[in-house]
Amino acid sequence: MNVTAISAYVRTILVKVLAVAADVGLIARNVGALVLAVAPLGVVISQIALIRAQVGPVTMNILPVGADVRPVTVNVLAVGADVRLVTAAVAAIASQVLTLLVRLITLLLVAVLREGRRADRHAGVA
Repeated sequence: MNVTAISAYVRTILVKVLAVAADVGLIARNVGALVLAVAPLGVVISQIALIRAQVGPVTMNILPVGADVRPVTVNVLAVGADVRLVTAAVAAIASQVLTLLVRLITLLLVAVLREGRRADRHAGVA
């Protein structure tokens, strides 16, 4: 009777051992993937060190550019003020040009009318 009870336990233990073996297989595969991933990790870490070394000079170049941006900003603001002045001047000039064009057209019309009257007088038309 003890042998039958023991064989039942052996079967239960065997099922559990097989389940543990499956888990160990999964763990082994994950460890293998981790080892494969860690190998390039050294390359990645060395690349990070190289990139970090290049960031410092870039930062040093950004600071002078920032110093150059401030005067440009001041000049842009000054140009904006000049544009407003030029716009006002253009409006004044446009008004004067319009006045001159009206006078010129008036003078041309008067000249054409006078020439027409002279031609009529020479032709004998009253």
